[in-house]
Amino acid sequence: MYAKGMSQRDISSTIKDIYGFEISHETVSKITDNILPKLQEWQNRPLKKLYTFVFVDCMYVTIRKDYEVKNYALYTALAYDANGVKDILGIWLNESESKHKWMQIFDELKARGVEDIESVKY
Repeated sequence: MYAKGMSQRDISSTIKDIYGFEISHETVSKITDNILPKLQEWQNRPLKKLYTFVFVDCMYVTIRKDYEVKNYALYTALAYDANGVKDILGIWLNESESKHKWMQIFDELKARGVEDIESVKY
């Protein structure tokens, strides 16, 4: 909910409406403060050198930020290694889809350790 742009108070209210119990907006704030660094660490983790297949996609999601509702491009990269193990390489948010952003994403994957991708599907 936080990633979709909801405030801590909105999240607290939504949890009460859906699940019937209260959670303070302060608790929601503590949870998001704890999760965000872990999310950043995951997004920057080292990757394997070789992936046999990488599927990349971009879709638009609606996010409320600073009391403004706006569509953002959500980029994803899903990969399979040589053993068939699936991994989400990353998730990126941008104001729009662009060739430049895709180049940044593949540069980031390279910087995180990817040396070879046998097949890419988009």
